[in-house]
Amino acid sequence: MAEHQQRTRLIAEDDAGNDYEYLETYVPFDGETYHEWIVEELPEQRFRLWRIDGFPASGRVSYRRREECDAAELERAGYADEPRVRRPVKH
Repeated sequence: MAEHQQRTRLIAEDDAGNDYEYLETYVPFDGETYHEWIVEELPEQRFRLWRIDGFPASGRVSYRRREECDAAELERAGYADEPRVRRPVKH
């Protein structure tokens, strides 16, 4: 069976409190249940947690930034198996 992809939009907030699209990507999706959390892989074994925030008409599931942690904290909190994304490095 072909794996579905969930179109995902990560929404961050700038210093002035305005929303902006931080990243648009795709994560694996079973076709029925949206992931409540997504884990962003950061440099130096750091991770950022994003939590589901809405389902816009565009079909992109929105997530908002929650907190950063290291690998041990991620494991202890039970998020180690959540879908992972990495922001592309711009050259």
